[in-house]
Amino acid sequence: SISPTTQFLLLAIMQGRGLGDLNLTELADDLGVSIMSISRTLDELEALQLAKAHHVGRQRRLHMLLRGQKLWEAVQAQLQSPVRKVRVVYAQDGEKIGPLAGTSALARYTMLAPPRTETRAILAASWKSLAAADTLRPATAFDDERIEVQTWTYDPRILARNGVIDPLSLYLSVRGSPDERVAQAAEELLERFEW
Repeated sequence: SISPTTQFLLLAIMQGRGLGDLNLTELADDLGVSIMSISRTLDELEALQLAKAHHVGRQRRLHMLLRGQKLWEAVQAQLQSPVRKVRVVYAQDGEKIGPLAGTSALARYTMLAPPRTETRAILAASWKSLAAADTLRPATAFDDERIEVQTWTYDPRILARNGVIDPLSLYLSVRGSPDERVAQAAEELLERFEW
């Protein structure tokens, strides 16, 4: 399977980020990851024959061999859900946590009815500091203000639009849901996606 940083970069490219040949430093800045991670990603993309690296002066650049829907079709089976863990917490202001995710996001993109408990996403590495700063505690059955928090392998805010996670990450996080309505809405999301 593809590493989380490589998956993150591929999803960014498929959703129109960084067209043309991409400079490693610019890519790292744009995605908020280290140059070393991006360098490993480039090696991985070359090994998968999805991209070619070339040098312009001293800069290593990335040239994608596939884009859009063709790229999605080539890699979809190797992409994984970005969700590491799900916690239900007592919180009043979900927006402070992160973008809408899960069925809450799916309800924004499709005709699915929004769930009673809102779902938000956050980078897994940010969870501890958020939980400490906002004194988030696990929700009890008696709490009305419950929020489901997904911790992700990459930062959900970077590809989010209008406070909602990006459609392709969303699809990966809900595809194969045992809930038929959710699985159906996920397919609808993908069918309507503008490549």
